[in-house]
Amino acid sequence: MKKSKRIHRIQYILAILLLVVSLNADAALHITVESHAGWGNAPTSNIRELCKNIALHFNEVLHDEHKVDGELTIVYRAQGPIAFYRSYFGGGPDEYKIGLTVTGTYWSQFSYQFGHEFCHIMQNHDVLRSASNKNGWFHEAICELANLWVIRRMGETWENRPPYPNWVSYRHQLLNYANGWMMSRPEVQYAGTGAEWLAQWEEPMRNGNAFDYARVAQLSYKFLSVFEENPEAWNAVRQMPASQEKMSTYMKEWYNAVDTEDKKFVEEIAKEMGISVVPVVAVATTLVADVNGDGYVDLYDVMIVRSGMQNRVSYNTDINGDGRTDEVDLMIVKAKALEAIAAAAPSKRKVKLTTWADVKRR
Repeated sequence: MKKSKRIHRIQYILAILLLVVSLNADAALHITVESHAGWGNAPTSNIRELCKNIALHFNEVLHDEHKVDGELTIVYRAQGPIAFYRSYFGGGPDEYKIGLTVTGTYWSQFSYQFGHEFCHIMQNHDVLRSASNKNGWFHEAICELANLWVIRRMGETWENRPPYPNWVSYRHQLLNYANGWMMSRPEVQYAGTGAEWLAQWEEPMRNGNAFDYARVAQLSYKFLSVFEENPEAWNAVRQMPASQEKMSTYMKEWYNAVDTEDKKFVEEIAKEMGISVVPVVAVATTLVADVNGDGYVDLYDVMIVRSGMQNRVSYNTDINGDGRTDEVDLMIVKAKALEAIAAAAPSKRKVKLTTWADVKRR
């Protein structure tokens, strides 16, 4: 009996902690749903709570400087879902507007549409619009991945924190929608690699005569594991560049644009498309391995670089200048430290071998 009470107490504490995290992640984003006959029997209050929950799943994995905050208005739009440009509705820098096209309580469809359009907001679509639409297809591809990612994630988190307690069981329908329809559609299947898809479709996409949501999902669904294993990868999406360059260059621009801790996610996405974004730097003898600047390369420098691989440090631990601190930097410092130790070691006095007869003659 005592054990059962302890388990319930732990579950209660965890639920409170999850609620606190949810409130903090969502506190600065206010969502309003305008009334419209087009919603049918779907209450605006339910639409609002669902969309809040979807936005929360993104905001809670974003760093403070990347969270989406401000005022978001959701309206019914019969012509199709859309994330409106501010210039269209006269919004300020912290105002957003999304149109959805769902009539009735089809919550999976609401999630599909809102997840996609909210991703456009995360991409700063007003800024991306200022560039050419040459890479618009790629922006759409990432948004098609976003709605898949968030629906699958909701299918798990709703076991403990659904928008309403009686929506707990609906998580199974969300998972069925994501796995049984979204990922199983024949039109999103592509047996080749991301590099092969890019070679086949990038140019037609850039020319604007081959775009199809399912077709771009063939590529972006290949990135799903990157985001499911590292949900914080959505921080990189907040930093997508406004560029017209082809993917071979665009991915390098994206890699250079993101925060240091987010570069690994862009690298993984680029790798799926057969693109290398990490600059190749020759390891020269002039590399500065004296990290703390005390005039020596020693164990202290090794310890600082090792710490820099996991934490933010005040020293420059990117020894080879490739934009990140990793095992390569650690190996360089270790090697330099061993060289310094060897050079500082006293030389051994040479011993001349002799015989007893030679000693007696002396």
